Amino acid sequence: MISGATRGTGTGNALARHLMKDENEVILLPGRGLGSASLQGRVVELVALSAGGRTGRPVYHVHCSPDPSIPDEAAARARFWMLFEAEFGMEGQPWCGVEHVKKDRRHEHRVYTVAKPDGGVVDLRFDFIRREKIARVVEYEHGMAPVPSKHARAIVAALRRDGRND
Repeated sequence: MISGATRGTGTGNALARHLMKDENEVILLPGRGLGSASLQGRVVELVALSAGGRTGRPVYHVHCSPDPSIPDEAAARARFWMLFEAEFGMEGQPWCGVEHVKKDRRHEHRVYTVAKPDGGVVDLRFDFIRREKIARVVEYEHGMAPVPSKHARAIVAALRRDGRND
């Protein structure tokens, strides 16, 4: 499973345009905690919701793309997002997103606010390794062999701390 992420600034208009590019088949996802009908409106809402947070980069754009050999890629994506939200403490955080189909491969993008209702900010330290750990769990649960990684030792240590000795 491939995942990536960036933190954003500004109004969110450029991000919304990027996610709606014509080169992909784009499916707007229902999201959570937002009222706008369009993706651009939802991203603008996320930025506005983040105004009270103590951060200059209020939105977090994350994508995940399951390995094509996983037969139930929708289940793999759902599991990734469940584990992602638990790992980063983002359960209940507002988000919007799209599903892309590009060259017969589906992947999903989500944009979250990192500002919490109390003005705090979601802890995103070591986000790459934490997302990679989540990807390895999803791959394992779908019968795939471990993907080589320069962070393999750190990931195994984190999984063991989480009680995942399998």
